[in-house]
Amino acid sequence: MNFEEYVRHGKCQDFHSSLSPEEWQVYHQGQADHAAQMIDEVIDRIPLPPDARDLLDLGGGHGLYSLAFCRRYPNLRARVLDLRITIEELESKRASDGAYDRVKFEVGDIRIVSFQCGSTDVILLANVMHHFDELTNRGLLQRVATALRPGGIVIVIDAFRCPSVEKTSQLEAFLDLYFGAASGIGLWTIGKVQEWTRNAGLVVMPPMPIRHMPLCKMQVAKKVPLWQGTLNKGK
Repeated sequence: MNFEEYVRHGKCQDFHSSLSPEEWQVYHQGQADHAAQMIDEVIDRIPLPPDARDLLDLGGGHGLYSLAFCRRYPNLRARVLDLRITIEELESKRASDGAYDRVKFEVGDIRIVSFQCGSTDVILLANVMHHFDELTNRGLLQRVATALRPGGIVIVIDAFRCPSVEKTSQLEAFLDLYFGAASGIGLWTIGKVQEWTRNAGLVVMPPMPIRHMPLCKMQVAKKVPLWQGTLNKGK
């Protein structure tokens, strides 16, 4: 990881760009193992809009979140977008689980890909924002807000650091160092993510800590219907 070079000179690795196909498979498996520790809690505590039909899973290459939501909501279909997809592993799962028929995997860079206006009801950003700088995250949430249908929601799941350096725990500091050396960024505060989300025109809900992983939180925001937003402005 060359932590010394990062600490001394700010030199980091864009490690996603250098992974081999075999390393991508290991990486996705690690992400899937992480998701498996909290996925039941996420599904139970975040109800989707009752008429939700489409979910866009950004950077969720292992597909476990999309699969779990599709199992819970029979009328839901999901589109998973990531830099790399391990097709062989996914096809073997598809054969044993009917819900996979409603999950579509695509290769793409979520930092630059275009999202169709009003095309989806739910957008998931699980453990991706700590890899992006502020400008990229602001732009991403602006595009997310445009892609959501009225009444749709965005779900951000990530590890967040404390706003106060003095109150930062050892684990927060370690993860901040790790992601900084890996991508040049590190952990964001929940307040920063909320700021970007509000600036995108979305209504931010209270964040929810994840019981099995207290450092991680779920942040949900909603795109209110146009008439409701106009009504609230008039109050």
